[in-house]
Amino acid sequence: MAIALAADVRNHIWTLGVPANPGDHPQVVYPVGALAYLEAQHVAGNLFVPFEYGAYVSWMLYPSIKVSLDSRYEAAYPTTLLDEHLTLYGARPGWLTVLERYPTDAVLVPRGAPVEATLATDADWPRVYEDDAYTIFARSQLGLRFVDDRGRRFVGRFP
Repeated sequence: MAIALAADVRNHIWTLGVPANPGDHPQVVYPVGALAYLEAQHVAGNLFVPFEYGAYVSWMLYPSIKVSLDSRYEAAYPTTLLDEHLTLYGARPGWLTVLERYPTDAVLVPRGAPVEATLATDADWPRVYEDDAYTIFARSQLGLRFVDDRGRRFVGRFP
């Protein structure tokens, strides 16, 4: 029994893998690589995140990273905040006003989101990280170095 328990501990059988790469799940890919980058760079501050991943980002990086929105939006955030997130990520008119309204240090962007191409042309928000699923843009004042993790596979675990 002790041998079986030791094997269980070593193999982390109580953990659940999370989709961390495009193709792992048809619609859900957690920002495992992007968050590893933020942690390795010792980034502390406010991260604008897509609604569906705010809780995951908080779980992984709080208290150094504060998120713009998470799944508690109906109870903990103003009702307009979700619309503002959709405006920003959709690069709709007023997206930059949304970004400037809040003390944002970096933006986590799913690859292919309309705002990715828009932010890529803004010198104040250089691309500092990219993998096959996500890009991070950060205020130029942070001076973060660029890391290209495209083609790299990640392993995410819960808890």
